Amino acid sequence: GGNLLLNIGPRSDGSIPEKTQEILEEVGSWLKYAGEAVYGVAPHPFNYIDREISTGKGKNAYVMCADDVRNFDLHAICGIANKVQKITLLGKSKSYRFSQDDRGRLFIHGLGKHPHNVMPRILKLELDSLPKSTPRWPTIPNLKVRIT
Repeated sequence: GGNLLLNIGPRSDGSIPEKTQEILEEVGSWLKYAGEAVYGVAPHPFNYIDREISTGKGKNAYVMCADDVRNFDLHAICGIANKVQKITLLGKSKSYRFSQDDRGRLFIHGLGKHPHNVMPRILKLELDSLPKSTPRWPTIPNLKVRIT
């Protein structure tokens, strides 16, 4: 349950510790804008080939960027058979520049650094059709970017 996932719980008298309240408020604030990637979605729309924590709903896919503590100018996601139309960050109006090849590799430019110990960023990928995966993991020889 959520109690184990968040490592929170009430005291023996039923009161909620202040730190626990802060955690719940932070998660609640995050869910206000990230909820579309959490509620009513299908898990792993690219059949794990993308190597990301991802969900999908309709022609949209959502990719969680939980560990971007280094400054990556180029973020690569593999295994996407769709043509990506647009990439945005949930909760922000910013669109990201990207390129995509015919082997299922998507390259997102300028994602940048994300602070440690904060709620993860969620990328929204607007697709040309329902999410589909490539038949296998593509390789990217001699590419010096983080591939997840």
